[in-house]
Amino acid sequence: MQKTNYLIPKEHQHYKAIEEAFSPMLELLVQQPKKNFSLTVPANVVSSKETAFINEIVMLAQHKKEWVHRMLFGIKLKFQKSPDSEEIYEDGEWQIEKDIQLWIRKVGEGIPVSCFFLQEWEARYLCITGDIFADDRMKILDYRDDGRLQLETTVEDQRVIIDRIADASKMFLFYCHPSGFDPKQAIEAILAEFKIPLEFEMIKEMYDEEVRNGIFIHAIARK
Repeated sequence: MQKTNYLIPKEHQHYKAIEEAFSPMLELLVQQPKKNFSLTVPANVVSSKETAFINEIVMLAQHKKEWVHRMLFGIKLKFQKSPDSEEIYEDGEWQIEKDIQLWIRKVGEGIPVSCFFLQEWEARYLCITGDIFADDRMKILDYRDDGRLQLETTVEDQRVIIDRIADASKMFLFYCHPSGFDPKQAIEAILAEFKIPLEFEMIKEMYDEEVRNGIFIHAIARK
């Protein structure tokens, strides 16, 4: 496979179809005064664990600096309750559904940088820890004043979370490189949100070392 600086390069056989499907939406977002981008996920998409549509939006956004900027912490996920109903889960409901927890985690497994584009903190957490939540390995200790949870998990799972955040942050550096978007503030925000005992400079050093050792990413769009 050819080396590429893009998750999906323009030469990829499916790039044109993805661009035609999603670039008008991304251009419209750029023109909006505020980030206001919601995606409603059908119930059958969750049950089938299909994540291609959101993965392709993230892959395409890499090609323009203004797209990355507009998408950053911008996607608000909504979830249909059942295939036979147009009813949507309220905030506070979808977060505890195991199928949704695992679906959001699959989004993160497919493209680790996806956590940088999700608007709600619960979605970002599940993008990293959805499998841990679904397996009941995350204990809720308390509810904080800001509406977030005080959580407890095992030392082993804490290490898994740290590794996943570090990998997502390194990949975000790689993701932002072609467009020239500065990822520092976003990475620092994620590290702080997850209380990861790493500084941006440490992430950057690990990234630089891996680049020197020949890290590269294959195009991962539709096969």
